Amino acid sequence: MKWNQRVGIFMVMGGLGLNAHGQAAPRAGVVSDKGGKGQSYAEFSYVAPSSLELGSTEFGDIDTSAAQVSYQAMIRGSESVSWIAGVELKGIWFDVPSGAPVPDGLYETSIRLGALWRISDDWRLQFMASPGLYSDMKDIDSGDFNATGLVLATWQLRPRLQLIGGLAVNFRNDVPVIPALGARWQFADDWTLLAVYPAPRIEYAVDEAWTVFAGAEIVRSAYRVAEDYGDAFGRPELNGEDLSYNEWRVGLGVRWQATDSVSISIDGGWTGQREFVYDERDIELESDGAPYIQIGVRGTY
Repeated sequence: MKWNQRVGIFMVMGGLGLNAHGQAAPRAGVVSDKGGKGQSYAEFSYVAPSSLELGSTEFGDIDTSAAQVSYQAMIRGSESVSWIAGVELKGIWFDVPSGAPVPDGLYETSIRLGALWRISDDWRLQFMASPGLYSDMKDIDSGDFNATGLVLATWQLRPRLQLIGGLAVNFRNDVPVIPALGARWQFADDWTLLAVYPAPRIEYAVDEAWTVFAGAEIVRSAYRVAEDYGDAFGRPELNGEDLSYNEWRVGLGVRWQATDSVSISIDGGWTGQREFVYDERDIELESDGAPYIQIGVRGTY
């Protein structure tokens, strides 16, 4: 898929995400516990070309573009429980070298349903499920449906120290359960450490409007490919299989608090590896490292 086609699709997705509320959506499952609050997030990222390999076979260079928009709102049910509802659209596109068993696009269209339970002044417990279509969107059927989940507990140990623990679940991924462990620690007035796997980072507030940060991120997702997908590569065993797409990144960035409710961030760095794993067939393609750039817009209101 060419660059201008990718940007065009991103703009369409962005329009769908922004029409209702004029802002754009949260990247992670964690939400504020302030009743009635909405969060929105929009993002576009690009990873430069690097070599794609399957064992000793080299196919050539592959690059990656991704876009997502999401929105979620919190509805206060009682003094101790709030309900969470939202939607997320995401696309990942690849310039695939000839003969490589990799789709040219992977897509997610899901809804977010969850709850936040205020156990006490210091404890919060959050549940989130994201049922939807996770697919290459070539021939949609019931096999493209999946539901991922998140369970997260937070403990406000001190005014500036919050401990976090939980699990993210996606039974179609080659690693179906991922721990979310760590802490959020504001160890100085201008410094905050977000030591939470799988996306740790450290932030420095230059002033009220500007923040610089450095960190890492591990991304894992899974999709169902078409029933005739493998035939194009002479690999019928890949027809209708689950494909895990995984990557990890390290980078630096800056965030601008444009208004009280809107922030814009840009970051870049190095994507160490991109993996395409057909777990049931024991087939794993890997790409070499490459630089990336990412732009995001967040709104809260």
